[in-house]
Amino acid sequence: MEGIAEKRQRIRELKGEEFISSLVSLCSDLQSHHDVLLFGFIVYDETTPEFRKTLRDSDYWEALDRSSGDRMMVFAMSDKTDSRTEGFQGMEMLTSFSASRPTKTKSYSHLMGEIFDDESRLVYPSVVFFQVFEGNIYNYRLVPLRRGKVEDSFLAVQELFSSINDVLERITPENFRNYREIYKLVKTELLRQEYTVYILNGPGKLADFIDRVKNLLFFL
Repeated sequence: MEGIAEKRQRIRELKGEEFISSLVSLCSDLQSHHDVLLFGFIVYDETTPEFRKTLRDSDYWEALDRSSGDRMMVFAMSDKTDSRTEGFQGMEMLTSFSASRPTKTKSYSHLMGEIFDDESRLVYPSVVFFQVFEGNIYNYRLVPLRRGKVEDSFLAVQELFSSINDVLERITPENFRNYREIYKLVKTELLRQEYTVYILNGPGKLADFIDRVKNLLFFL
């Protein structure tokens, strides 16, 4: 069986529809045959083009690969912001007063709305984590990171991955299937380092998650 390094390279060679159509089987195979214990998506948007270019740089991406280790697989996902105009909700008298009632514009993350049915706006970059076990997804979590210069943002992602990898590397093979306990260990370490960790409610089946994410996904 091919090793995790060869598997990463083969995945990276997949393009467009071929990658999307293979993602369900890839994630299942990585979990069941390569002992990948956690999956992550780096989330960025069009307001961070320099950061996106950084991720396309092979040296930077290889550095993230090393930081994430062999027990975590990381992808990248592009997001965009939707703006909606909000006005008075409910019945109003059709008078000049009600017609001139002020409205406001609120921004929402397209990713959060499409995948998690959550009308929130993200900080970029952010990282979404989840676990896969026997075709199901558990423990969706969102970790927003500090925004600064491109190098600062990259280092923030790298430090987060290194912190998680330190936990995953201590998991012994006989405990690889104890996904609940693994998540608790990761959560404890992130909170100890004072990361903000948000709970997300998303699809329970891996296939359903991929179906929602396929129009947003960008693999580096």
